[in-house]
Amino acid sequence: CTKARIVLHQHNDFLNSDSPKGRAIYDVAWRIITVSDYIGRRVKTLDAESTKCFTVNNGIDQAAFSATVAMGISRDDLGLLPADFVLVYSGRINAEKGIKQLIEAVVRLKDYPDIKLLVLGSSFFGDAGADNPFISGLKQLAAPLAGRIVFTGFIPYSQMPGYLKLADVAVIPSMWDDPFPTSVIEAMCMGLPVIATQRGGIPEEASPENAILLPTDGDFTGRLVDAILSLHDDAEKRLAMGQQSALLSARFGKERFARDFFTALEF
Repeated sequence: CTKARIVLHQHNDFLNSDSPKGRAIYDVAWRIITVSDYIGRRVKTLDAESTKCFTVNNGIDQAAFSATVAMGISRDDLGLLPADFVLVYSGRINAEKGIKQLIEAVVRLKDYPDIKLLVLGSSFFGDAGADNPFISGLKQLAAPLAGRIVFTGFIPYSQMPGYLKLADVAVIPSMWDDPFPTSVIEAMCMGLPVIATQRGGIPEEASPENAILLPTDGDFTGRLVDAILSLHDDAEKRLAMGQQSALLSARFGKERFARDFFTALEF
């Protein structure tokens, strides 16, 4: 037995009324710090009146993710033209992240040759699973577009800002209740308009001022097509949303994260 105060830092939906021994885990915790209100609500299915659960949103190094960073790579390096309308997806390459539906949307837009998609990432950290059947299937789906969908594979985190800077719009098409994806914050810090979904903690990061947030039921691919075209066809809208992204991203700095985290730990 210990008298130590136990703090749980919840990055995912692992503690709720359906979790094995969930109530016992909840009871033994002194503080439960969640990355989003969404995860907090899931924890509170164990105790709706909880006073031990606090939300502390993730933060990132905003000096590293900034529209002013050096690029380190050019569109030409990736076979992209200066006039192309470049979408960027960054994150794990798996089904729950909605990357298949995004590629299907770009395939539907085959009559818009300037629309390109930059896919950053692999199925797990590093190059693990780089050639798994899911990724192979995505590349086969993209093959008819002959270079308009570029798969980079794993990109070291330090290089991510340079790749994001090549894009006009970031797309985070999560099909699951993503707790609080930092890919949304990174895109916002880079001053990119965002297309994302109404899942998990994403609506806590982005807003209608800087993002098009889509439901994932029904013809989700069709909704992605419409959202992409709405930004493709309206440069002023892209500019305004990108400016709002940069402004709103100020909420998610690492300094604010540290301050809020230690405040939640105050005795």
